[in-house]
Amino acid sequence: MNLKSLFRRENALPLAGAAVLSILAFSFGEEMLVNVAGTVLLAIGILTFLSEERKLAKTEKLSLGLYAVPFLVFGLAASLGVYQLSIYQSAFSGIVTGLLSLLGMVGCLVFGYSTRNWTKLDPWVFIYFLLGGLATLVLVSWLSTMILYGPWHPLIHEGQQYYWHGVAYDIENEVVFLLSGGMTRVSKVYAGGYAVVLAASSLPLLFLDWKKERGRGIFLSITGGIGLIFLVSVPLIEGLIVYFVAFLLAIGLRFAPFKDEPPKWLKIVSIAIVAVFVAVVAFYLAVVLANEKDLFSEGFLRKIFNNGRWTGPINDIVSATYYNNDTPSFLSLLFGMDPYVETGNMLGYNFSRWSGTAWILVDLKTFEFNAFLEGGLVAFVALLFILFTSVLMLYHYVHDERRSPLSALVLPLALTYLIYFTFFSDMTPLVLKGEANTYVSPFNGNPLFFLILFLLGMSYRPVYYRKRLALEGISHE
Repeated sequence: MNLKSLFRRENALPLAGAAVLSILAFSFGEEMLVNVAGTVLLAIGILTFLSEERKLAKTEKLSLGLYAVPFLVFGLAASLGVYQLSIYQSAFSGIVTGLLSLLGMVGCLVFGYSTRNWTKLDPWVFIYFLLGGLATLVLVSWLSTMILYGPWHPLIHEGQQYYWHGVAYDIENEVVFLLSGGMTRVSKVYAGGYAVVLAASSLPLLFLDWKKERGRGIFLSITGGIGLIFLVSVPLIEGLIVYFVAFLLAIGLRFAPFKDEPPKWLKIVSIAIVAVFVAVVAFYLAVVLANEKDLFSEGFLRKIFNNGRWTGPINDIVSATYYNNDTPSFLSLLFGMDPYVETGNMLGYNFSRWSGTAWILVDLKTFEFNAFLEGGLVAFVALLFILFTSVLMLYHYVHDERRSPLSALVLPLALTYLIYFTFFSDMTPLVLKGEANTYVSPFNGNPLFFLILFLLGMSYRPVYYRKRLALEGISHE
């Protein structure tokens, strides 16, 4: 990279955006800083579009609209739903915070999409800033963990506890992470989400031309290495498993044959999968909302749908969203949970009618149902639509880019994020007694989610109308 050509006047705006992206990635664990940084990126993205000369084809406008609408629906429901407006002392505070979060989400997506307009600037510049900020966050947290606990402390201190203000804590379940404005004890599973996504940045090394891209290879080796060191030295088995899966996918991508056009069977199989998935989810939600445990009371179905490791918590979250104070609420069902319930003069957490558990005590591992909690059925359905279309879009992105190192970076980062947080999410990661019931949203003000939105915007491809005209001028080759 030629630094002299990089720091030119015409690059001032994108470089400012890249710097903000780096701040967002590091974020100091501050939700408000993440929201504000995303809002600044929105302003930069809008300024870029105002100076844009290229006109979008009609088919690309339609495809872009079909892709963007679910994001707006999800953002509105998750940021300004019942949950968001209920957790603050005043509705005004909830609205202001929710609007900032919404603007931040849209800002990351818009700024990512706008990067295609800076044709004189290597898109890798944004990746360097993004991974640099994320690597700094993980590195600081890793060093703090090693200083406080030492390497492999879950193995060395298995079954051991320490006492803080008379309360016992399991050493093996926690690490130190930069969250809530300071170094905080959190669950190792929560911190591992950031580490495993960072570790996935090493996978494009399989696609690099080392003779021409040695500097890039060294950078990705360092960032990916920091993530891997975190996963290995803790150790975090869940993160290592997900990384291994991502590695196998990268190997398959490296050697899989690609035709000039994506195969037609992809669309047919995708529609079939979605149809089956929608039918299963609809049946499942109907049973849980009706509180009909008996349908899942025997044998194999009971293990899967009633008290399974993942479905049991989902039952509680769905039930607590629909029932407030044992009363059905279609408003909460559609637009998110009311987290509190009044009993006499006391205000406490809303309980699940399914198992009688306070929702805040639920060990929900599947982040898609956090969308149900925060934005109701509207946000949940919109998020599922986003996930499906984004996976298709990433496939097209890798296909169109002929498996370039950049596309081979975006794909594993996004898929690693999706796999890990679908199976190992932690919505209450703080472990100390006074903080243990603090909910940390995987969406609102979450730096990792915002960064994934930026990558999705950066890799956008017309998913619904893929004509040659619609693809002109959007390649990052």
